[in-house]
Amino acid sequence: MDDHNLSLELVRVTESAALSCIKWYGRGNPYDAVDAACNSMYQRLKSLDFKGNIIAGVDSRRIPETNFITPLMTGKTVGSGKNDEFDIALNPLECAEGMSKGKLNSCSVICTSSPGGMMKIPNVYMEKIAVGPQLKGHVSLDQPLQDMFAKAANILGKEVEELKVVILDRERNKKLIEKVRKFGPQIRLFADGDLAAGMGTHPWTPEDIDFALGSGKSYQGLMTAVGLKCMGGDFQGRFLVFNNEDKKEVEKYGVDTQKVYGMKDLVPGNQLTFAATGVAQSPFLKGIRFLRSGAKTRSVVARSASGTIRYVDTYHNFDE
Repeated sequence: MDDHNLSLELVRVTESAALSCIKWYGRGNPYDAVDAACNSMYQRLKSLDFKGNIIAGVDSRRIPETNFITPLMTGKTVGSGKNDEFDIALNPLECAEGMSKGKLNSCSVICTSSPGGMMKIPNVYMEKIAVGPQLKGHVSLDQPLQDMFAKAANILGKEVEELKVVILDRERNKKLIEKVRKFGPQIRLFADGDLAAGMGTHPWTPEDIDFALGSGKSYQGLMTAVGLKCMGGDFQGRFLVFNNEDKKEVEKYGVDTQKVYGMKDLVPGNQLTFAATGVAQSPFLKGIRFLRSGAKTRSVVARSASGTIRYVDTYHNFDE
């Protein structure tokens, strides 16, 4: 199975995971929701004729490991084992905690590449910047914020005060939030969902987001990098160490915590596919909508090789 034929199969995978967990929306139990999404995603993946090596899987450091989660953890293999081999990064339910509380930005996502097309990274936090195509190559994590915002405003034909910056509302981002406010751009704080924030910088989305900044988990950063490479945007990240467990992870993978990792480092491959289905509303995808006899899902699938971006609306009839 080549990556062209694989792309729409991956949409079916994320649709299935999203539909399986939506009944737990707002019910306060993220672990049941994750179990349902993982089980559904795994059942779909194991029927596909390919060998998928999971290089960035379900985060067992934050979610208790169960029989449903184990098959989708980093280092596991999915698919029938036949035909082509791919590397995989996935999250059956991004923003599980927020979704369980009735909040926004949850989705199901999966990324693929030819072997080696995505960097194998430690499962730690990462300082990030994500932008759309217009700012690609013009901004960097190493730039002073004031200079970066002034340059971006000039390129986009805006005043600095008109720029929109999304940052996760976390204590670790507090100093960054204060700095951004000092220089004038508008800030939109997200309770959860830095993947949604990063993907929301693409101009085809309904949101007017210019930057996604701040620190979040590295696996979400890798998947955002895949999505933005497929859609023409840009992403950079710098790995962070907060404790001894992080230090061991970073040493295991041999990454440099002083280096800014760009697209060429994180997603060097040219055969990348990004697929996601919305669970709850987010800046880049509508959430699941229930109808009288079923549900409607909105998904996106993008391929770096062709540059195509497809939005897929699917009506699922539960009466059949």
